[in-house]
Amino acid sequence: MKKTIKKYLKIFWMLQSARVSQELGFRFNFIFEFLGSYCFFLLHLISFRFLLSKYSFPGWSTGEAWVLLFTFEIYTYLAFFILYKGLTRTVIDIRTGGLDIILAKPVQSRLIAFFRSGGLHNLATGVLGVVYLVITLLQYKLSVSIFSIIIYIISLISSVWILHCMSVIVMSLNFYLEQITSDSSIVFESQEAMKYPSNIYSGIPILMRIFFYTFSCLVTLPTVLLLTKKISVQYIFGYIIFLVIVTIFSQVFWEHSLRRYSSASS
Repeated sequence: MKKTIKKYLKIFWMLQSARVSQELGFRFNFIFEFLGSYCFFLLHLISFRFLLSKYSFPGWSTGEAWVLLFTFEIYTYLAFFILYKGLTRTVIDIRTGGLDIILAKPVQSRLIAFFRSGGLHNLATGVLGVVYLVITLLQYKLSVSIFSIIIYIISLISSVWILHCMSVIVMSLNFYLEQITSDSSIVFESQEAMKYPSNIYSGIPILMRIFFYTFSCLVTLPTVLLLTKKISVQYIFGYIIFLVIVTIFSQVFWEHSLRRYSSASS
């Protein structure tokens, strides 16, 4: 009887030890991943502080420029949390045939394929960006209203959605290629253009201007709406038109591309 009890106690202890070890592993992973994200967060702050000590953005005060930066931080880490893992995993699923499982489910395949958790450390760093944003608003005494905050959140979510749609379009090109490459994340690699106001790109060549201006608007517009800065109707109208076009085209292109995947796996 005693041997049986000792045996069960030993098994119980081993299970508990494994469970504790696993939980500690998750916690340590989260801590190290968060520290890694926070290091990049600080690098953005340090480089931006140096930039502001040498230059100024036309039409933007120092406080407003900092609000733009922290909006960029929130946007970037929110996009990584919501979108990045789904983008990279979908490329792997196409390569390994794992997309068959997603297509077999009675839910929109695009939502399952692309919206996967990208790590709590990204979400935590994004929340940290919100804290810095609030501190900046208070420090520079920048006034905002409840309405501007609501519009800010809506436009920020819309910008994340635009980035998702652009990622879907680029990733779907892999259906037409002989090999799957890592170029699908090129949209995320263009994030540096979002850190600065869109009006600073007015003097560069037209093709470069379109590229940088498009990505910059994803962060500049939410910031402008939060601070209630003057903005042209054409700017907002162009943003909405682009949102509608990229939403429709990404869905059509995704559905059309899936047919090539079906024919290739049959």
